[in-house]
Amino acid sequence: MLCRLSKLSNFLQNELACCHSLTACSGDGKLSPGDYQTMSIIRSLQIVQPGTCACEGGTLDKLIQPAILVVLAKGPLHGYRLAEQIGQSPMFGGQKPDVSGVYRFLKTMEKQGMVEASWDIAKRGPAKKSYQLTSAGEICLARWIKTLEQHRRGITELLRAARTAVGPRKRS
Repeated sequence: MLCRLSKLSNFLQNELACCHSLTACSGDGKLSPGDYQTMSIIRSLQIVQPGTCACEGGTLDKLIQPAILVVLAKGPLHGYRLAEQIGQSPMFGGQKPDVSGVYRFLKTMEKQGMVEASWDIAKRGPAKKSYQLTSAGEICLARWIKTLEQHRRGITELLRAARTAVGPRKRS
């Protein structure tokens, strides 16, 4: 038993250090089927790191578009500053979204006519692309309001059902 635990411990240390496949990291590979099952579970838990699981709101990328529209409704901004302001919203809990993802959304939204981009050429520093909301973007934001209200009602019902399913003693 101690030998198996030692091998499991070594595996965990190696997995955490290198994140390679089992054959690359586990050494001699003489573990029992139960050990492999345990390692599989541990690997799946490693994938679900704090802040990355959907259950923690880490995958709310579908809400980037309305977040961009809301921020740009206040006035034009550069892409990086836009990502910073989105990150400051309660929806994102102080976590700035992936800036390259924000730029990809902006490019798509520009092609769809929801935002316009222009180059801001400052006296100092490099030129920056500035984005502003178009009338089509304002219409889209109005549609998002209705969509988000529908989702909120659905989430309220789902939350109610989840609380009932878990019961008072299982909640943490």
